[in-house]
Amino acid sequence: MKRKYSGFLGRIGIRRELKQNSPPVQVALEQSTRREWILLGSAKEDTHNNVIHLTEAVDNQKGAAIYRSIFNWKTVFVEFEYKMYSYGADGICFFMADADRWDGRTIGQGGGALCYCSSRNENNYGPGMDYGYLGVGFDVYGGEFSGGNANSVTVRGPGIAHDFHHRLDKGHNILYTHRKLKLGGDEWRKIRIRVDLGHHPTISVFMTTEEDVFKNIVDKCEIPVDERYPTPNVYKFGICGLHWT
Repeated sequence: MKRKYSGFLGRIGIRRELKQNSPPVQVALEQSTRREWILLGSAKEDTHNNVIHLTEAVDNQKGAAIYRSIFNWKTVFVEFEYKMYSYGADGICFFMADADRWDGRTIGQGGGALCYCSSRNENNYGPGMDYGYLGVGFDVYGGEFSGGNANSVTVRGPGIAHDFHHRLDKGHNILYTHRKLKLGGDEWRKIRIRVDLGHHPTISVFMTTEEDVFKNIVDKCEIPVDERYPTPNVYKFGICGLHWT
């Protein structure tokens, strides 16, 4: 039986590099107002603690926080902190979507699909996220997103919800999985994600260990370039939290 959990999200920042030796442009999202976020599902703002509760400690919930701004930076750095207490249930997913085509609100299936990929679970059946470009899943329970790998960080690539790239057959669009990580617990975990959207797009992911030291867990993983799924000219990002039965 899964343990219940609540996903907390706080202290988020995004920036890009400009010319060499220039200061970064930085959007201090930790100081953002409620109007700058779209909260979906069970996600709720906690103004007292300056965090977002993605789920409550009850079954069958999914919540998402989607930043309203649209970005066109070729290199982007995202940093956030999360907490999944009681050692988690399904997990958390960071995603980027093509802002020219995505409606900005419709996400994928809950539970082990982590709101990005499709699901064939009888209690949670349906397609993945339309025009999702990139998903990074922090999968505690080991659901569909990671191909059944508990306590792993998995990177999924681009696709359209109703085509084979977002189905689960043979692990389509799983680009990389790092296994045997401690993702849940009562402490805050810091995440840094770098995405380079040049001619050869890549993603790198860093997260803090229990000793609060950053570890590189995804190193320049290549994102496939395909005429069916072009690199977005503009994109949006969000973070989802899931707990399912």
